[in-house]
This record gives sequence, structure tokens and C-alpha cells, in this order.
Amino acid sequence: LDRLHAPAGRLNGEILNGTAAALLNLFDNPTSRLYTPSATGCALLNTYDLHRTRFNAPDTVLWEHLSHTRYWEKPVWVIPVHRPKEEHWVLVIAAVQENRLFFFDSLGHHTGWRQDIQDIMLLIKRMTFIAGRYGHRMYISTEDETWTARPLCDERNPLQSNGYDCGVWVLCMIASVLRGFHTTNISE
Repeated sequence: LDRLHAPAGRLNGEILNGTAAALLNLFDNPTSRLYTPSATGCALLNTYDLHRTRFNAPDTVLWEHLSHTRYWEKPVWVIPVHRPKEEHWVLVIAAVQENRLFFFDSLGHHTGWRQDIQDIMLLIKRMTFIAGRYGHRMYISTEDETWTARPLCDERNPLQSNGYDCGVWVLCMIASVLRGFHTTNISE
């Protein structure tokens, strides 16, 4: 919790994943006063799911970590991405039935997309295959050429002006997506 209290504290994977899961629990729980039906259509992935794919974890391990999301039933996949070299968090929203990836980078940068797209497309392919293997057939394209990627934040108008709030911005965007919005309407 010290990271959350420090003015320039950076979020690590545990904090980001835990807070994102808490947001999903708030917005996807019909007994919560913050319940919103749009959250039901979102599969919130853990930032480590992409790492497991990058390092070729067995299908059984991926299934163990992903099956609780019931992603094969959800039109929107929310994928937090950590870029260790840059010490930077971004978010990818996959509209799987539309074959679209929406990138949110609070700094507005487009660098790093190429590698992220390769990794995310591999994750999508593996998730689709694994779901079918466990009896949940998915009818989405896994061909890279059929997918498009678009930014949700412009380099000319970045939301973040410092070098440490990217994780907080990713959490704000996750909350917005879970509530059915395409972007966050806040500023520093």
C-alpha cells in the first residue's frame, strides 16, 4: 500500500491486477449500487496472461488462469500491458467480434505497438484455440491481417504529463470501459 500513498509511486503488477479485479467486482456485481450491465460483456485479463503467452506457457496453464473470465462469451477483452523496458503501462481493448484493437497509452505514444500487436494476436489465437479445446467454440478471425489497431489517446494531447502515473491512467481507463465508455473523461 505504500506505493499507493507515495505521490510518485509506480504501480506494480499485483496492485494493478488487484485494483482492476476490484473494479470489475464493483461494476459486474448486480447487488452493487455501481453495477453496470456493460461490465458483464467484458473479460478482464490479468497482466501476467500476456507474459504467459510470451514465454510459451502450456495451454493448461493459460486455461487455468483465463477460464474464470469466461472470455469466450464476452465481446470485449480488456488487456493491461506492462512494458518493462520503458517501465510503462498501456491498455489494449480487444473488440473480438469486430477484429479491432484499441490502444490506450496515457502518454499518447505509438511506439511499442508492433511488438504488443504480435504478442496480443498470439494471445488471441491461443485463447481461441484453448476455448475450442475445452468445448467453447469461438467464431472470430485469428488472422492478423483481418484485425485493425487504433489509438485511444493522441500524442498531441497526452493525458499524462509525468513519468509515473501510467498505471493509474490504465486503471481509470479500465473503469471507463467496464462502465461502457470508450475513453475516460478526466484530466490531471
